[in-house]
Amino acid sequence: MPGADSTLCQGYAEDDDGCAGVGGRKVAVEAGTCGASDTAIFAAQDGAQVCDASLDLLEAEDIPIDCSARIRKLSSCGPGICTNFLADGARCCDNGIGYTQSLVDMKVGTLRYPGGEKSDTYCWAPPPWTDDSVPHPVLTRTGGDDWPACDESIYDRSIGNRFVHKPLDFDEFMGVVAATGADPYLVLNYDSANKPGERWNYEQLRDAAESWVAYIVRKGYQVKHFEFSNESNKVAYGHATAAQYTSALLDWAPRLKAIMPNLLLGANGPTGCHSCSDVPEDLGVCWWQQVLGQAASVLDFVVIHSYPLWDKDFSDYADGIDFQKDLRDMDVTLDTWCPEEHRTRLRYAVTECAAIDWGGKWQQDEATLGHGLVAFEIMVNALSHPRVDACHFWNTRWKTSSCSGLAAPSSCCNALRDDNSWTPNGTAITILGQFFRSGELIRDFWTKSVRAWAVLTRDGHGLTVIMLHCGSKPARQVVRVSSYSGCASNGQLWTWQAHEGHEGEPHEDRDPIWGLTGGGLRLGDDGELQLRLPPVSISVVAF
Repeated sequence: MPGADSTLCQGYAEDDDGCAGVGGRKVAVEAGTCGASDTAIFAAQDGAQVCDASLDLLEAEDIPIDCSARIRKLSSCGPGICTNFLADGARCCDNGIGYTQSLVDMKVGTLRYPGGEKSDTYCWAPPPWTDDSVPHPVLTRTGGDDWPACDESIYDRSIGNRFVHKPLDFDEFMGVVAATGADPYLVLNYDSANKPGERWNYEQLRDAAESWVAYIVRKGYQVKHFEFSNESNKVAYGHATAAQYTSALLDWAPRLKAIMPNLLLGANGPTGCHSCSDVPEDLGVCWWQQVLGQAASVLDFVVIHSYPLWDKDFSDYADGIDFQKDLRDMDVTLDTWCPEEHRTRLRYAVTECAAIDWGGKWQQDEATLGHGLVAFEIMVNALSHPRVDACHFWNTRWKTSSCSGLAAPSSCCNALRDDNSWTPNGTAITILGQFFRSGELIRDFWTKSVRAWAVLTRDGHGLTVIMLHCGSKPARQVVRVSSYSGCASNGQLWTWQAHEGHEGEPHEDRDPIWGLTGGGLRLGDDGELQLRLPPVSISVVAF
């Protein structure tokens, strides 16, 4: 598994029936004797403290888990990722275990294509579009300083306007979808027609979208979700006023749904109930008041982009950041502007999120364990919201990947390295894909240093407890489980943490260890489990 050490450590104690801590024995179970973890597990019938008092441990607040409680049914899709058609193509797709296999192992449940803002320069095939057209990406903006056309490492304008390296075309993307079983989310190119320069016009982009949807229907591809352009409220490769965006939605939606009746269309926009676009002529115009007030009837979901770090680093994160704010803001937005008959119907898709600090306080050149923990917490909070159907990390590889001809191949926004192994961000997605999809979320728990989530399988016979510890010292953690009728023995422990002897702070480790580090765990007769959480880590106990 890329980026993982799945060695089962044999350093735990067992009694006669193979379960740690059975019969009230005060058994200290040391996992990680092979160097993969320094977590210690404890189970005691009477709840007695069995940790060595001489250990310098942070005393974490107990985590109570009532298995009769319910927060939400988790999406069966689980976590997803935003692909990059420029960097995920021929130059890197076969490196290491291969691009497709890496995403299969990552357990992604949704895939976004062709990317983020680069989607507003993309067309699936060159015109004219006929029944014989096949995917062959072309750019709809090729002049001046329009990226990526202006980047000679990606695009050659000197001889025939062509890509330097073959990008990931749509059929190839759908091959990845088939291999992973993921739900595809496609981004339509609309708003690039509104920016001056050498570009396709409105009608050409609309025709291109219709031809793309028609091709999908003709091929029998299982695609339903379409985003109506990317970050249209921002002045970038394309943009729109709220009125322009609303008008285009009302124009395009019936045309596209006539071709694909089950098509689901999503609208993007700024975070905040009363927010405006960045377009100067939209000053004082509430984006969502127009979009939802006039076009909710043609929409099926709304798009949220969540980048909660601004001028913040790991120490700020450890002190606490509100990762639910963007979602609560959208709740308020719908309650305020969406007509009542559509309010409960619309779903959420978090189609971009990452641990990048756009303010520049936290280094961006390479993903670390700290970035991975933040990415994990952003995504787990999004997937905990009852309206969220998809959450995509941004992204497989950014434009800074050497796969697209540039430097810094392990940006903090990358989930994949050039050899298709995982950065810490990729490992964070993997943990979510393995332990936070399907089932019932029954507990979310937050303190300054420890955050936890408990998931019950839908049959009620399996329990998973995920504990994220962002403190700089090991912590003694007590979990108390009640109303649980499933298997309480033979539990497994998985840990993700910095290497032993890592130079520097644990959160700075660029290649932390993730793997299975203990087994045979059992809840005490009183439902208690005690653990020693490593500093800056994720520990998962699964029964």
